[in-house]
This record gives sequence, C-alpha cells and structure tokens, in this order.
Amino acid sequence: MIFRRFAFFFAMFSGLLTTQMPEYWQQYRQRLEGAIDELSAIVMQFEKDSAAQGMTVRKGIAHLEENSDALARSRGVAGDQFRFDGRDAGLSYLSTGSADHQ
Repeated sequence: MIFRRFAFFFAMFSGLLTTQMPEYWQQYRQRLEGAIDELSAIVMQFEKDSAAQGMTVRKGIAHLEENSDALARSRGVAGDQFRFDGRDAGLSYLSTGSADHQ
C-alpha cells in the first residue's frame, strides 16, 4: 500500500515537472538571447571605440588593464567578452544540441 502511494506521488510529481519543462526552456532561451544581444552591443561599442583610437580589441583591453586609473581597470571589458562567448555557446547548444557553434 505504501509502495502504491509512493508510486502515485512520484508519477504526479513527474507529470507536473515534465509539463512545465517546455515553458521553462523557452523562458530560459529568451533570457539567454536577451543577455547575448545586450553583451553584443557592449562588445560592438568597445570594438568601435578601440578602432577609433587606432587599437585592436586586444590592445584596447590590454590598455584598460594596464591603466593606472582604477575605474578604467575595473571596466571589465575582458569579462564582458568572456560572458558573451559563453552565453553564445550556450544558446548554440540549445539550438543545435551541439557545442560546436562556429
């Protein structure tokens, strides 16, 4: 009798969980796409700013990291690029089921 109750509650819980998963994944994907769009804008703006100063992106990041101004050092552009790459890879994995997105 206890086994039947346990099986019933497990089946109910599993059913409830699986009916909500598609909605959860859709919302997660939308949040991930929004974060990628925002980080893309930040990265593109930094690329433009670096080009306007006659620097490559890597030189621009190195310049910020070497700057004596604490605000410039804490800008975190390298962190933004890292977060962008990671989220882009995550979205690609959700879309294709493969980690190879290039």
